[in-house]
Amino acid sequence: MLTKMLMKLGVISFLLLTAEEKARAQATYNRWEASPVVPSQPHVTVAQRGPQVMRAKIRQDSLNRLQALRRDSIRIAISATGVPLLQRGIGQRIKESRTIPEDNSYYDYLRKTIRYPAQALRAQVEGKITMRLTINAAGQVSSLSEVENTIPAGATGRDEMVQQAAVLLRQLRFQPGTTTQEELTITYQFL
Repeated sequence: MLTKMLMKLGVISFLLLTAEEKARAQATYNRWEASPVVPSQPHVTVAQRGPQVMRAKIRQDSLNRLQALRRDSIRIAISATGVPLLQRGIGQRIKESRTIPEDNSYYDYLRKTIRYPAQALRAQVEGKITMRLTINAAGQVSSLSEVENTIPAGATGRDEMVQQAAVLLRQLRFQPGTTTQEELTITYQFL
């Protein structure tokens, strides 16, 4: 009987030891240790953030300028079918302030197609761009060059203003004749 009791005690102690080991293993398996969360990006100071924001803004402005130029080019190309047929000598007539009624179609065309670049508008940049156009015998503008520019060098939006004036003037059509040159001025001005 004693052996039976010892045997029962052994089995019970064995079961207790086994259960205790399993409980200990279970306790270590479920243990959760709180550790500080590691930030995914390094900490940026306020002084470092300023230049980052400016670079991002410059990139965004650059993209906006490209998109606006694309839209303007497409708009001008689409409206090129509505470009009036101009009489040669319009540049000289405008310069001498002796325009003829047929020259009004040039001004109407400018009013419909020219757009003030957004950056230049924000910076309130004004000025005049005078370009020399070479017109071939068919009446198309074959080349153009900048003669005078009163927009301050380095002004915000200056390049866009010049580029838009060039795109606009390249679309003009003149009456067929001999190869000639015209000087036309595009004015960007706040009214």
